Amino acid sequence: MSRDEGRIYYAAHKGCYVFKLVGNVSQNTLQNQFDAINLADFIEKRFDAEQVDKVLIDLTEAHYIDSTHLGLLTQIAMAVRRNKGEAPTVVAPEGKIRRLLMEMGLQAIFHVISEADELVCANTPLPTGDEPVQSNNARVVLEAHRALAALNEKNRDTFKNVITLLEKQQV
Repeated sequence: MSRDEGRIYYAAHKGCYVFKLVGNVSQNTLQNQFDAINLADFIEKRFDAEQVDKVLIDLTEAHYIDSTHLGLLTQIAMAVRRNKGEAPTVVAPEGKIRRLLMEMGLQAIFHVISEADELVCANTPLPTGDEPVQSNNARVVLEAHRALAALNEKNRDTFKNVITLLEKQQV
């Protein structure tokens, strides 16, 4: 994997989930261009159908995360909240990724820590469902940005124009 590529892995056991984001996680750099759709489907199918007690998101090897994927992480936190689980824990060492989380206000819905004593190995690629459709990608991007905008006024202002544009493209 080159430094420019990104990947998303997961592990699950008895209501506990671990997601690991590696490299540059964006629509343009993920090894699997449909990982945003796969992650959105994963959240919708698994988190709404199963009891999710704990979620750990490992960002220790992430170099960059775009707003779509930050929105998907936000959707994970919201799904866990709906299930009455614990606030997800994000492991983000000091640096630009951690600053980005704080700037977006994600500390309001995540327990953000700098390091963990022991991280569960998440090395399974996200499952792929049916053949992803490009129109699903637009829906996923729109919903991810709506989730980020719902967090706080600053995000609402930041993503207002993006959401308006994405909504127009949906028509």
